[in-house]
Amino acid sequence: MIKKSILLFILISSINNFAQNFELSQEILSSNSTVDDHFGWNVSASINNIIIGSKYENISHNNEGVVYIYEKGIAGYINGQRISAIDAESNRLFGTSVDIYGNFAVIGDNEGNIYLYKKNSLNNWELHQRFKHGSSTNNGHSASVSGYHKYTVISDEWLVLGHYSDESVSTYGSGSVYIYKKDLFDNWNFYQKILPSTPVINANFGSYISISNDKLMIRDITGVYAYKLNDLGVWDQIQKISVPSAYLSSYTSYPVEINEQEAIIGMPDNIFINSSNGTVNVYKFNNSGIWQQAQTLVPFNNSGVNVSTFGSSIAISDENMLIGQYHFKKSANGIWIPNQKLPVLDNVQLVKANGNAIVNNTLIVAQSQYNEGDIYNRLGKVYVFKPSVCDLVNIPDQNFEQALLDLNIDTDGLLNGTICRVDAEAATILNISNRNISNLTGIEAFVNITKLYCESNNLATLNLYNNVLLTEVWASYNNITHTDFTNCINLKLLNLTENYISSINLINNTLLEYLIINQNQISSIDISQNISLIVLEIGNNNLNTIDVSNNINLTTIAIYANQVSNIDLNQNLQLRNLDCSNNILTNLDLTNNLDLRVLSCHYNKLSVLNVSNNLLLNSVGCANNLFTSLDFSINSVLTSVGCQSNPNLKNLNLKNGYNINITSLFANSNPNLTCILVDNPTYSYNNSSWIKDFSAIYNTVCPAIPRFNTPPTCNITRGLLSIQWIPVSGVDGYEVEIIETKSSLLRKYRLPVSQTTFSILLGSSNKWRVRPVISNDGIWTDLTNECEGLVVIDPFLLKQGKEVDKELKIYPNPLKNGEILKIDFKEKIESVVVYSINNQIVYKINGNEKEIRFFDLQTGIYIIKIQTKEELITKKIVIE
Repeated sequence: MIKKSILLFILISSINNFAQNFELSQEILSSNSTVDDHFGWNVSASINNIIIGSKYENISHNNEGVVYIYEKGIAGYINGQRISAIDAESNRLFGTSVDIYGNFAVIGDNEGNIYLYKKNSLNNWELHQRFKHGSSTNNGHSASVSGYHKYTVISDEWLVLGHYSDESVSTYGSGSVYIYKKDLFDNWNFYQKILPSTPVINANFGSYISISNDKLMIRDITGVYAYKLNDLGVWDQIQKISVPSAYLSSYTSYPVEINEQEAIIGMPDNIFINSSNGTVNVYKFNNSGIWQQAQTLVPFNNSGVNVSTFGSSIAISDENMLIGQYHFKKSANGIWIPNQKLPVLDNVQLVKANGNAIVNNTLIVAQSQYNEGDIYNRLGKVYVFKPSVCDLVNIPDQNFEQALLDLNIDTDGLLNGTICRVDAEAATILNISNRNISNLTGIEAFVNITKLYCESNNLATLNLYNNVLLTEVWASYNNITHTDFTNCINLKLLNLTENYISSINLINNTLLEYLIINQNQISSIDISQNISLIVLEIGNNNLNTIDVSNNINLTTIAIYANQVSNIDLNQNLQLRNLDCSNNILTNLDLTNNLDLRVLSCHYNKLSVLNVSNNLLLNSVGCANNLFTSLDFSINSVLTSVGCQSNPNLKNLNLKNGYNINITSLFANSNPNLTCILVDNPTYSYNNSSWIKDFSAIYNTVCPAIPRFNTPPTCNITRGLLSIQWIPVSGVDGYEVEIIETKSSLLRKYRLPVSQTTFSILLGSSNKWRVRPVISNDGIWTDLTNECEGLVVIDPFLLKQGKEVDKELKIYPNPLKNGEILKIDFKEKIESVVVYSINNQIVYKINGNEKEIRFFDLQTGIYIIKIQTKEELITKKIVIE
């Protein structure tokens, strides 16, 4: 238990040392104060105004009451407008309850009359609406609330009014609450009436109210009723928070305040007991839609003296809580921690304050019983506290300072070219991206920031020598020419993409893991000391050389669009992603990069690419180089290949056994590539995401037997045969055969590669055919004596070289539909497949079937493939 207490003390002490202290910046006194005016009976504040009730002040009637509304100026709150009720009478105590929001202020008196004021274009407050007391209709409000502080509250669209008694309430004095809603014309109309779910005589339901967005709390002497606006727009009770019996006196004022998902309830000690400290309970709105108590706060720094009135006045914001003169600060984990007991020069006990308010980083305490010379002469005073006088830091760039104001870092709320150093030192993350900032002077005061986001600005220099705790800097898309990261020894990520940096010093940044400086003007860089680097991106610069031999942890290297002629990657064993495209590389050794997954080496001068060791490679782009051969047959996990525009490329091997995984292939614009090795030519031809030149074919073996991609054309005029064809790349020449069918005389003509036409006189019994050849191999057109129906058999249907028949005979051939085709063959047949001339399967059967009957086949040429255990035999058949 002792260790736990010591730890709590250390925690509180450390937070107190870090948290900001406040000092008295202004004392507001009534300009017409007299004895027992009680100026400061209640107080409320908005961004630009503060409203103060002085409920016993006299103008024309005794104790008629007055309210003051002050404007926020550079030096503090000024120009207080004195407001009295339009129907002022004695003892009405105008100003018993006050609240302000935006351009509206609501004021209640001791009899339940409600006055709503609106600020006009001249910044004067005018009566806008009035809600009279004494009626049971919607605008009927009757109250006697001299002991209560806040029965009128206003927000952006809701006006909530509490009533001590209402003629329509059956339980005497139990109280009621009326809710009004603002319309488009800034008028407030009755919306809903709320009664306590468990009415109690004289319980004063509605004597203290707080609202925040869709949450509402209303107190009576038995407890606090919690409401929430439901989906139908009705305020529903969700909970009642009970109050211990010690606080059930109708004279005891325990306030309630809500701020978004948090609420606080003051529990000042019962005035008849007055023997112990008051407390404040903190509640949080949980995921079940219930307020759940999270903390109990007590006074501190009191030298052991009990403060029974602690909790009689409270205020809460996102980061600050004010209980009388006690300031609490929210810690990083959402716990409220004692920070400071606010000091005053005249030794007034602010803990007995009537009201508190918080706006931005300003704390306001109202003490209606104040009188410096006589404690019984209660004039009243309001105290305004602001963060302690700061060491000013110059922020000359207005856009920079405006960003700090918008982030609530510059707490003075003024665009004045400065910021308190304590405000700068409180920041740990600074996001000022896309704010049109040109000058970061003043950033040196932000000594505790760990992350800086300043992208998409107009910065020319980035000097962060004083920001030693930085771990991340995001400064891309600026105009930066000069940087200083000398003292940023904790830096792990640096992004300077798209600037104008020509040199950079990173010698001291040894923890750097991510360096991203694409699109700059860097001609050389030393990263030998940055041994922790994981990602290096320095594309689109002016580099001639790059040394990454010390950076053995690199997984990504991007040096695209430079002038690098050589890069040594032998030490980068963890490399997974390499983009070295658009350089002048003549050699790329990837032998040791066994973990490489993505390779982009487009637009270089590479003639060899060996990826036989890179078995995990799944994407490769190597377009626009000088390769003559590319072999990816061992890279079984490839999903994308881009090797287009390689003018010297003759051999491309994609036959890796897993072509089905290659979802993208670009092999076009390769004029010398005629054959691509693949697993399955049919699959390759049918894959629309595989792109190649028309002159190239897919095959399981290469080089392939040459063929005409488009059948030749011809005409026969008076016995003269004239043939024309489109040139076939990569062939040795062409052959034409003329056959005399009666005598079997064969005439063969070998033509040079440059010749694409041929003419000869034919006899009546002559047939002819033509083919392109490499050596002595090529695919013939069909033997014919006509110029109609010329066809070329696709080579993937044929076995390379001469057909092997092993005494295989098929007959009859030609045959007619309905006839039986017989296969005379001694070996066992495993399957028979028949293809049309367009490569479509028209018949298929498995097993040792040697008699086949065809039906409904069109006349023409077909290819029959007979698979045995050892070989594939291809024949041509004709259906008449």
